[in-house]
Amino acid sequence: MSRLIFTTLISFSLSISVWTAKQSTTEYIEKVPNEWMMNDTKSFTPKEHLRPGDQTFLTFPEWFLVHSPNEQAIYFRNRTSSTFPYWEHVQQLWKSYMIVSDQILESYNFNYGYHLMIVVLTVSTTVEYGAKQIYEKMIGRITSINEDQALTEEDKFNAKFTQSYVDFILQTPWYEYNFFQELKSLWVEVPLFGDHMIRKWERRYYLTTDIFVKAVYGFLIKKATKATYEDPILGTAIVLDENIPTNDKVKLLNGNDPFHSLYLIPRYADFHPTLESILIGKTVELREIAGNTSATLVTVLLKKEVSLPKIPNSKTLFRQEILTRPGENRYALVSKVQNLKTMLEVLRENKIEIEHIYDF
Repeated sequence: MSRLIFTTLISFSLSISVWTAKQSTTEYIEKVPNEWMMNDTKSFTPKEHLRPGDQTFLTFPEWFLVHSPNEQAIYFRNRTSSTFPYWEHVQQLWKSYMIVSDQILESYNFNYGYHLMIVVLTVSTTVEYGAKQIYEKMIGRITSINEDQALTEEDKFNAKFTQSYVDFILQTPWYEYNFFQELKSLWVEVPLFGDHMIRKWERRYYLTTDIFVKAVYGFLIKKATKATYEDPILGTAIVLDENIPTNDKVKLLNGNDPFHSLYLIPRYADFHPTLESILIGKTVELREIAGNTSATLVTVLLKKEVSLPKIPNSKTLFRQEILTRPGENRYALVSKVQNLKTMLEVLRENKIEIEHIYDF
């Protein structure tokens, strides 16, 4: 009953966020078979490095809150935030959360703690992006210069700040970012006077409010997180079928069993390139990720004119438009861990950009 209530609340929140959409920019394509969600054999990964199999899906909404700022950083290089599709991103966030939740609903015990964290993040993002959308529509568009062809120093600062923030959160929780330092830089380094004074002052007010609210909210979230959760392990354990050379990003944990060699590689953004360097063009095979042999999620970016290649033993969970780059889409692909190497090889052969591997 409690699961039903929680799911109903999620669905209700989703309906509120998407009811104004004329056309969904996130398409649920196919559901992964339930048997893919189960581990095949006993795990060779130590208990302290185990993570639930559902987290490869549940981490997508978290990572969307990396993908979205990254899209903003690219967009702000040449345009102001006044024309960014904030509300459409809210709709994409809720819809993708609904899809991954539906995918895991029948296969795993309901992960209340993780869902609660995602709901808090998603609701706070809805409030933030909704407020920005309203402000930019009412005020930002009025002060915009030449249909956003001219950028003030404040606009350029926003692009630099957003890129710095994205680079930081690729490996570190967002609330650790030094927003107060950015606020200081805005007022000390960016000239107070210059061309287009009305736009400059309006942008300064907008950025000051935005950064200050994030600084205070981040401080509170950091305190709450530190008091509630232990610091996360920054590595992901993988099991390979043979021993491989180690380096600063590949550490041997247990090589006694040559058919189940245990290694620790970086988590988060560095997981993908490190895993590719281990697998692609090598004889080694992947057996486990964080103790799982079950389904794992990968997103790729693809131009509209390019077809997604046929990948053996894989499914396409959903497609999502990249709203600021018309004709480009994000595809969420799923394969079991043992087939992940084949997927990566096919994607590389077809020169398709892998956005992220969601490593539980």
